[in-house]
Amino acid sequence: MKPDSLATLLDSATVRTADVTWVLVGVLICLVIAIIAEQFRQKGLRRKRVESEWKTVGQIGRDKALSPPEQEHLRQMVSRWRPDEPLRAVTVRYDFDACVDQEMTALLQKGVKSEYDQAGIELRDIRVHLGLDFIPYGQRIHSTRELGTGQVVTFWPASGGKTPRRAMRVMSLDEAYMHLVPVNLGDDSSLRPKPNDRLRGQAWRDDDARYLFTVVFVREESDPPAWVVQHTSQMNRMQSRDYFRVRFDQTVTVGVMDPPLGGDLSRLPRQPVTARLRGRITSLSAGGFAMVLQQSVPVHMFLRVHLELPETKPMDIDARIVGTTLLGGGRTLIRGNFVQITDEQREHLVRYVTLLQQRPTEQGGLVETRD
Repeated sequence: MKPDSLATLLDSATVRTADVTWVLVGVLICLVIAIIAEQFRQKGLRRKRVESEWKTVGQIGRDKALSPPEQEHLRQMVSRWRPDEPLRAVTVRYDFDACVDQEMTALLQKGVKSEYDQAGIELRDIRVHLGLDFIPYGQRIHSTRELGTGQVVTFWPASGGKTPRRAMRVMSLDEAYMHLVPVNLGDDSSLRPKPNDRLRGQAWRDDDARYLFTVVFVREESDPPAWVVQHTSQMNRMQSRDYFRVRFDQTVTVGVMDPPLGGDLSRLPRQPVTARLRGRITSLSAGGFAMVLQQSVPVHMFLRVHLELPETKPMDIDARIVGTTLLGGGRTLIRGNFVQITDEQREHLVRYVTLLQQRPTEQGGLVETRD
């Protein structure tokens, strides 16, 4: 090949390489421009979504009959802690709880007690109006703010062993404090906490599980005798029961009985029924049950539950009430433990619960706890 021909080929190759390079640069520039344009587009869409959600939040506040100051309080709180997801913050219990916890923690660190106390009352009213004080049956809780009135909590010092202990019942709550009264009014427990003492607490939720947590004691009130403690969002959910429990859905007849004379449970089968109620059992085990009634029953009373299980004769089993929780609408969740139950009745219950474990779609399935 002649030298001039070779030079021509080299010049042509150089030109083609330069053309390809410029094409690649152009493509890269177009790609960068497209990415930037898409980012601006997505940012615009997010801005429009957030603006739309804020309008919806305002409408929800009006529909839920929040006062103008409460609407403003809610808007400010959400703006601080969930500015990009305002709708979730006022409609999803977990997100609302997270906002409240951050808000109350910030106020506590600020150190102005009057603001902290007032915010606790206002935010509880907002929670109730939004309907976020209701815990769906069987769902876990994430803070002590979600404990129900009537819930029994056992306390002991956080600094030492599990003694002395004292059982307290939740009397009322706001977003700042939990107010508790002794389960036994004559309780003269040696557990006498002082302000700022840390207490370990244990709460059993029959429809859920056992929870362990630590709270700060605030003060003791005298009229009525009550403890005031701060809330915590550090809840350690435990599973600890003797019998497997399954979801169960059956309307039953319940007989209400006075306590047997002298507390002698051997007299219970002969105890007359003073009233009959209709209820719905929601969970069942060989050790007890959870039941929803349309009215409350004093916790010192006993129940005679009429159970009808497949492939066995109907059974009347006596039970002791171990806890009650108000559900709203006049309904009460009652937790009961079977007493004076025969071995044959217990065997039928164990066999039936075992059957439902193997067939979890029947009657709602297995609850991953034990009684």
